[in-house]
Amino acid sequence: MTENYKESGDLLNDIKSIALESCTDDMIQYYFFSGLYEFYKKRFTQTINFYRIAESHLHKIPDEIERAEFNYQVAIAYYEIRQNYFSLNHAERALESFKANGMYSNRAATCQMVIACNKIAKFSSPPIISTFRPSELKCSFNSFSLKILPPKFN
Repeated sequence: MTENYKESGDLLNDIKSIALESCTDDMIQYYFFSGLYEFYKKRFTQTINFYRIAESHLHKIPDEIERAEFNYQVAIAYYEIRQNYFSLNHAERALESFKANGMYSNRAATCQMVIACNKIAKFSSPPIISTFRPSELKCSFNSFSLKILPPKFN
């Protein structure tokens, strides 16, 4: 679903009423995937709104890895809008869960990259940042790539 975002928007509209009338899992999936779709469309306010609704029901999901994946995606969204403390919070929660399950070492590594990018963007001073490529910084692991946003200095 996430590979075909344009088709996803139509699909989300079709399943909205079903999800809202159905079980909690369907409802959470609807809000989660709606958040992913809005993120793709760069409508970050709507993204966060959908993620907050899904998060309020997340405790009903018994699978720790599904909760970790949710936290990871929310961490990425918050990072993109430079909400580093919120991003760090969600990334650290996801990392803890992924590390607890040894089969998710790749996802744990990408969580660590998100944490590192947040720390660089938030806590670096101008001399530290100048040691990196000045135009655009990227971290990459397998097929995952994350642009390091330049920090805001007061």
